[in-house]
Amino acid sequence: MSTKTTEKKAIARSASKVELDVCLGQVGIPVGTLVHVKDGPREFSHFAYQEEWLVNPVAFDISPDLSLVLGYQLRKAPSKDDSCFFLALADTEPDSWGRRVIARAHAKERKLNPTLRALTEVDYLCAVDDFSRIGALRLRDHAQTYLRHVEEGKRATPAFLELEKIMAASRAVELSIETAEDLKYLQGKGT
Repeated sequence: MSTKTTEKKAIARSASKVELDVCLGQVGIPVGTLVHVKDGPREFSHFAYQEEWLVNPVAFDISPDLSLVLGYQLRKAPSKDDSCFFLALADTEPDSWGRRVIARAHAKERKLNPTLRALTEVDYLCAVDDFSRIGALRLRDHAQTYLRHVEEGKRATPAFLELEKIMAASRAVELSIETAEDLKYLQGKGT
């Protein structure tokens, strides 16, 4: 087998695709489908509005870069520092602090399970708690489960009384002495 054939097969194995439903508001009105693709070093996304949303008299562009049209629209990051997601969805991604917490937790998991794949941009997007996600857009999988959703009556965001605990865990991350317990606590609370 030639080297090029082996390389092509390795790239094909590394390609991944994740589809998510994008919903609006607390009631979760379905507005479209987000598809994230990672193919080797390339990551990009597609979005398509649902027909029901397009014919809804109150329909609007959920992002300034997503026109109300039928069919998939493509988004590639204009530079390495930009998101591969459309602007309104990119706004819901974790900030640099949240990304650090998520990456460190994943690195600790990979030490225990080396077969875990590297994080992709969609992993970061999906790691944000549904309740504390910025804006009114919500993400759910095809089983209709909202991502990082907490049971009714429970909370993921910390209560004011937990301020000391969140500060201690955050400080441990800043000093690179965090434990797996610190990272687990911060996931969803401090991302």
